[in-house]
Amino acid sequence: MYVGRVSFQSNKISKVILPASLSSDTAEGLGEQAFTDNKISEIVA
Repeated sequence: MYVGRVSFQSNKISKVILPASLSSDTAEGLGEQAFTDNKISEIVA
């Protein structure tokens, strides 16, 4: 997820589609962090 973290910090991603192989806990964690930072408008898990 290194690239993802850099992208989140750089405020360049508006929609993230996560692969089904990720656990729901991982998706929720990413979503919470992204929305808290107000950098991602939509996450599809």
